[in-house]
Amino acid sequence: MDNTLNGMGGITMIDKEPDPNSVIVARITMGEFDAQLDVMTAAICLRKTMLGKPTQSFMPPIVQRVERKSIYDFKVGDRVRFNQRANPKYLIGTEATVTGRKRTKVTIKLDAAAGRFGGESNITCPTSIIDKV
Repeated sequence: MDNTLNGMGGITMIDKEPDPNSVIVARITMGEFDAQLDVMTAAICLRKTMLGKPTQSFMPPIVQRVERKSIYDFKVGDRVRFNQRANPKYLIGTEATVTGRKRTKVTIKLDAAAGRFGGESNITCPTSIIDKV
């Protein structure tokens, strides 16, 4: 049986199994898993990334270390795509080709014009905002 408020300030007994997702969220909210919050957050972020829905805004440092890229990971001619860290946001998902490397950044050429960036112009950007396709 599940206890629920009946709207009059009292509790009514209902013959219904609680939703498992609601139970998990309630237990997290009440502080039952406070010691494991960082691990749970990292696991959720990794899972969302695997599903193609990265959540960089609250990714813990442990996840960011896993995703760190080096300038040497990119070679001229590699196909890349702007990830969730790109700014302006309209660049997210835009594909390009690496045309050069500098000390800590790569130079890329967009496949198609996007916002203020024309399709024929080269853009120099950090490796953290692009992923290899």
